[in-house]
Amino acid sequence: PRSTATSAMQTATTVFVTNRQPSNTSKENMGVLTVYLDRVENLKDEDKFGKSDPYVILHLEQDNLGRDKSFGKRESSHKKDDLNPVYGETFTFENIPGLNNVVLNVTVRDDDIGHDEKLGDCKFKLEKLGLTETPMEVEAVVDHKGLGLLRKHAKIYLKLSYKATAM
Repeated sequence: PRSTATSAMQTATTVFVTNRQPSNTSKENMGVLTVYLDRVENLKDEDKFGKSDPYVILHLEQDNLGRDKSFGKRESSHKKDDLNPVYGETFTFENIPGLNNVVLNVTVRDDDIGHDEKLGDCKFKLEKLGLTETPMEVEAVVDHKGLGLLRKHAKIYLKLSYKATAM
């Protein structure tokens, strides 16, 4: 039975062996997506005691009609009592077959005892960004609740790059 692989390399190997049909096409479109998680600003405090303890989950998937394909999830460090956390963390997703229909789903959660609350989320459609080996700075609003004029939206700041590799 096939088990869910935890590392990107194990996932890529399993995907290649079980899901790819033999063909004469080259594998030159495979590549590595690098995500630099810089910071999140203006998070809403969801804790009753203290401040939120945020962390970020990055989930990379290919958005196919009917059946999405996951390339794995990565999780940042957890920041204690911080509504403007600075991460400075780098994550890689290897053996990505190009960026067509590939979406980076980003979720910011509050580390709580019991159930972790979602503080916000956003999506980046990677094929529309024109990523190269040079890191591209991107930002997005991660809270979409009506906030009025008294508070800014929470935003996440990332740097994304993609390098095609020959296999």
